[in-house]
Amino acid sequence: MIDAHCHLTFRNFEVNRDEIVKDSMESMDAVIDSAPSTGDSEKSIKLAEKYPNFVFSCVGLHPEEIPRLSQKQIDSHVEFIKSNANKIAAIGEVGIDNFHVKNEGDRKKCAEVFTQFIGLAKEINKPLVIHSREDNGEAIRLLERNDAEKVIMHCFGAEAFCKTVISNGWFASIPTLIVRSNKHKRIARQTPLELILTETDSPFLSPVQGGTNVPKNVRHVVEAVAAEKGITFAEADEATTGNAIRAFGLPISAKREKES
Repeated sequence: MIDAHCHLTFRNFEVNRDEIVKDSMESMDAVIDSAPSTGDSEKSIKLAEKYPNFVFSCVGLHPEEIPRLSQKQIDSHVEFIKSNANKIAAIGEVGIDNFHVKNEGDRKKCAEVFTQFIGLAKEINKPLVIHSREDNGEAIRLLERNDAEKVIMHCFGAEAFCKTVISNGWFASIPTLIVRSNKHKRIARQTPLELILTETDSPFLSPVQGGTNVPKNVRHVVEAVAAEKGITFAEADEATTGNAIRAFGLPISAKREKES
């Protein structure tokens, strides 16, 4: 199993981070840690170096962060990513968020910076992990307009754009939210198995409402995907693990015994 998106550097895991990683290693093949701010980026890379070939770092700027930063700070972070390109698996999460970003000027800035990151991903040949919330398809339109090449739709829940994502051959990363969301169950049914990734977005979106999520809970997503596709857990696990290895270009192979 692979958790395609979690936030291990967040303060929720400050006390027991190593314990959580080691616990995850017992049953999982890898976790992708997403550093959505300048403050998390170096911590994420160091965590990946501490747990080589298990924790992989994904570095970007969440759209919520962008209004707080000057263009000089953003450009500096872009240079940081370039200089650490060989240490990261992807750029992200980046994208558009009209739920948190209300000001029109800030939204325009977010779109401009997102476009900058699309270009960066092509320049350093890394996949993009996309955050898209209440944007009415703007992130997808910008990806298409700028010929984005490798795309992973993080926590994908935009059912109206499912056909577009599929036709573009992009990956749909399905979160633990699927255990209580009919919308995400429908997306799992509609999306070809070869384009599905599994994620927790931990510490958020716990399968137990009100709880703190952890990477090993990605098992719940694999189980749900198996149920929606009418296949065994082992078949869903093998497919989604292979998809994640391919999507992120991970230098690993799935060697763990699969459970049915």
